[in-house]
Amino acid sequence: VSTSDATFVAPVSHSQHVKKIVEQLEKSGRLETRFTPAHDRVIESGAWRRRVHHWLFQETLPLWSTSGVDERHGGFHEALGLDASPLMKPKRMRTMARQVYAFAVARARGWDGPADRLISHGIAFMAGKGRTDKGGWVRTLNVDGSVADATEDAYDHSCVL
Repeated sequence: VSTSDATFVAPVSHSQHVKKIVEQLEKSGRLETRFTPAHDRVIESGAWRRRVHHWLFQETLPLWSTSGVDERHGGFHEALGLDASPLMKPKRMRTMARQVYAFAVARARGWDGPADRLISHGIAFMAGKGRTDKGGWVRTLNVDGSVADATEDAYDHSCVL
């Protein structure tokens, strides 16, 4: 459950708490949980689109374009903690490719962040560290950029393509 001022993340074993949170939000008149507003509230046309645009361009892209970039070893961090610090996990080639793609689409959609630099950063890392001797792409790299799993996986290749 995510609202503009809070995020609740829980393991599946605690999913019953999601219902309690939604009920509490509804009792307090918050509209995030439903498309149908409370009788005394009106959803403004385009509000969801503006909210998603704000989340993507003002929160998510700035976060991943800074905290998500591995300036030391290259590429991008596989995951971030709840405090936005990088989690030191092996880097999947599909994640590297998806990040490059996400920044390319963001640039095409008008994001004014450093998309060109990030795209180049990701492609340079993938080409420099992620190629196999056969010309394909490795599955996984260690945090330092060394090869962890050189398997040429079709799904990973589809993400790169």
